[in-house]
Amino acid sequence: MEEDKNIRPLKAAIIIGVSNFLGFSLVYLLMMVNMMFDWKNFSYLLPTFLILVGYFLLCGIAVIGIIIAGAIGLVAHVVFKFLIPKNFTNKQIKIVFVIFCIVCFAIGVLLFQPVNQFVRELQSGKEHVGTVDTVGDGKAHKWVHNDIYDRLTEVDYDANLDGKPDVWEYYKNGEVYKKEIDTDYDGKPNIREYYKNGKLVKKEIIVKPIKNDQKK
Repeated sequence: MEEDKNIRPLKAAIIIGVSNFLGFSLVYLLMMVNMMFDWKNFSYLLPTFLILVGYFLLCGIAVIGIIIAGAIGLVAHVVFKFLIPKNFTNKQIKIVFVIFCIVCFAIGVLLFQPVNQFVRELQSGKEHVGTVDTVGDGKAHKWVHNDIYDRLTEVDYDANLDGKPDVWEYYKNGEVYKKEIDTDYDGKPNIREYYKNGKLVKKEIIVKPIKNDQKK
């Protein structure tokens, strides 16, 4: 007697889609747990955890994750309905199903970071620049650049108070690693400095091209 094939495409699609979303969500939850365990007051752990999970479910990150999971579930539905070879046994079908779940779970884990970054860029832009009036004349003389995760990336200074930056400091992990300085105030740096652990390790003089009117 021919073996009765137990293929349920809709059930497979739902389970595989859910496994993808679980992998996607796991990264966020682990990030939140890690952040909370850095805190000293553990009485706020549970309510904070619930608030963060609620935020995740309400913001665009979870919405896009659900859409991706639905698309993967649709692919799984097509595979299990039309593309599984007719000579496959139930055991082989189960192996394919388990492999699908594991792969889609891994895809969910890998997709979280690019989706998270994409959503944050939509919400707040790629970069935020704050201005500071350092002398009280109503004009900006300092520009503070933060990326989409509010990490400091650059600070610019107006040394001659003409409203334009003359010093550019570049930051990584909260420390300056490069500085460019415009000493003749033409808008282009002519000195470049490199730093390590907050200390100057290298200094370069940038040779600017000579303009035609200066050659004469």
